[in-house]
Amino acid sequence: MSFLFPLYLLAAAAVAAPIWFHLRSRRPRREQAFPSLMFLQPQKEPLQRRRRPQDWLLLLVRCLALVLLALLFARPWLQGVDSLAGDAGEGRRVAVLLDASASMQRDDLWPRAVVKARQALDRADGNGGNQVWFGLYGRGPGVEWLHQPAAPDLAGDRAGGSTAAPPADWAALLHQLQPGWGGAGLVAALRQTVETLEAGRGIGVTDQSAAGPAVDPGPAAEVVLVSDLQEGEDWELLGQWSWPVEVALSVVAVAPGEGDARRVSLHGVPELMEDELGDPDRETAAPMVRLTASPTADGDEPPMVARLYWHGEEPHAVVHTLAAGASRVLYAPPRAGGATGPAELWIDDGRSGIEASDRPGFDQRLFVADRAPRTLQVLWWSDAAGVDDGEGAIDSGFFLRQALLDSARISWLLGRWPADGPVPAGTDAVVVVGSLSLEAGRWLADYVEAGGTVIGVPGAGEAAGWAVVLAAEAGELIQAEAMARGRLWVDQAWQHPVLRPFAVAGANDFSKIRFWQHRTLPLPEGAQVLASFDSGQPALAEVGAGDGRWFLLGSGWIPDDSQLGVASKFLPLLHGMLLSGNREDADPMLLAGQPAPWPGLWRTPDGALVELADDPDRRMELVLAVPGHYGWRAPGSSGETVVAVNVAPRESELRALSRGELQDLGLPVASDRAAAAAPDAGGGGAAEVALPGEVIEQRQQLWRWLLMAVLGLLLLELWLASRPRTDSGAGAMA
Repeated sequence: MSFLFPLYLLAAAAVAAPIWFHLRSRRPRREQAFPSLMFLQPQKEPLQRRRRPQDWLLLLVRCLALVLLALLFARPWLQGVDSLAGDAGEGRRVAVLLDASASMQRDDLWPRAVVKARQALDRADGNGGNQVWFGLYGRGPGVEWLHQPAAPDLAGDRAGGSTAAPPADWAALLHQLQPGWGGAGLVAALRQTVETLEAGRGIGVTDQSAAGPAVDPGPAAEVVLVSDLQEGEDWELLGQWSWPVEVALSVVAVAPGEGDARRVSLHGVPELMEDELGDPDRETAAPMVRLTASPTADGDEPPMVARLYWHGEEPHAVVHTLAAGASRVLYAPPRAGGATGPAELWIDDGRSGIEASDRPGFDQRLFVADRAPRTLQVLWWSDAAGVDDGEGAIDSGFFLRQALLDSARISWLLGRWPADGPVPAGTDAVVVVGSLSLEAGRWLADYVEAGGTVIGVPGAGEAAGWAVVLAAEAGELIQAEAMARGRLWVDQAWQHPVLRPFAVAGANDFSKIRFWQHRTLPLPEGAQVLASFDSGQPALAEVGAGDGRWFLLGSGWIPDDSQLGVASKFLPLLHGMLLSGNREDADPMLLAGQPAPWPGLWRTPDGALVELADDPDRRMELVLAVPGHYGWRAPGSSGETVVAVNVAPRESELRALSRGELQDLGLPVASDRAAAAAPDAGGGGAAEVALPGEVIEQRQQLWRWLLMAVLGLLLLELWLASRPRTDSGAGAMA
């Protein structure tokens, strides 16, 4: 027998307490007074040298209850091999999942992963009764199934492979595969794989928000994951579901060679963050980039040297020095001769030149597209009077004026909307703070339906105007709550374009921004919550309507409401919402492996033309598979916009998670021995897999029996302690 929390066994020492009390206690005796004894001199009762418990059965019950209670908290489980196999004739269901994300492009990682995937497939296919799935993730959204057994069509799977019998030679299939350029999709791929194994066999994903798990387990099922387990994966999604105990997980880790330990990565800084990180008075339109040196185990490693230059302009390289694990944001060097147009930034370690035929590492090349200066018109309206600090009124418009400063790329025209008529044509966005009349709400609704963007902070009080967007009847109150300690933002949707610029290390910490007041927003059906308060109420939500959208905030940015207006994150957050409604004004720096975000005519880096309809269900027809320069032409437009597609910055977070860290995240990772032997070949039955103790204990649930035993002993102890006792000494005296 083993225990998940063996330290709780120390609590069994509490049995000393009832033993001590039983030795010290004396049974009360009834005394009968006799008048003739009043003339005798009282004497002390002689001491007893040896004390014995007077109720052995009660003492035994109490001690046993304490011991079982300690065992209960220690969570015991029986050691041994816990077979996952169902009936011997049904075989096993094995899904081999191979990591093909951008991080697998480095060094000789992919050939090593292919070898390990082949070994796993050969073992899985060694048992003729097994059903084998094989898929890749990281080359696009979801899992790309290359092989699966004959089965009905699975909704939601990107099954592009054959469903016939297993290939005779897995090596031939693996030889033609290459890694992709996407990333941050491991947890989503695992969930999709479990759902695929569930089809027809009753193994379900348990959502933590659901009432309970689903169905009876079917035959044995196992997922074999071949991956580098990089830290930059979407591990935060593990908090949204729990791994079903009926499915085993074997992890085959792939480690890079020694030559890839020291490296400097190059990534672009989203335009929404440039005003925060850069110089707002800088007149050049040169892009900002982020250099990051990989951390090393030895803190005494010398600094890393990196040369940054435009492709083809190596003589003009700028040399930078970074300590191991350090990151630096800087402007790209000027191009030779003032050249313009799409270009590539390269970086190398400075030890030797890069020949024209060579290519830098997967995250050491950045595609850059020119962004022409533009002018945006923003209107705002508020029903609240400003607070006069002696230098002017401080209201929501005050912070807007401070945030919407002209730069080399954007000129802002900020004006006030009097809310006495429709929104003027040509307005790019409207900011509304406070209560709205019903007529003003309808004008804004018409503006959004036509493709406009509204950023709203509903006021506490009458919701007549907000009823056109919120799930509230006219006249219903929007409740406000004030907190002395303030609320925090949690559960941010980092994949949303507005919050994506913050989804990098050092920029995703909102814990320093306190919200003193917030409103309870009754959101309509279909609204997407982008961030929540730590109380569970929506903090930032997006509501689509027609061709436009509403962004609703549960708290404002003035000092009476929150610290948002004075936080450095306010500017990129505000810019992200203002620019998200206009496709031409959106940041033309997209991520590889994602679907094309806009309808229209697309030109891929190899020159192919793809017409993408304005239909969300058909958006998967074009995946931005490789980094490079893409051309995009909006429907009805004659001009083409060049957009840059690059590797996601999180793909450069290359530290591999250990098996212990994976178990802490809630994954039932098998031991190293089980990972090397599963699924086992040979024989006709299912292989046996030694699971981690957490999974076995969750299956056996011995604590339930211990809990029932403790409750039974407590009832017995209550009866024994309350039963009437006879005093033989008193009876004899009587």
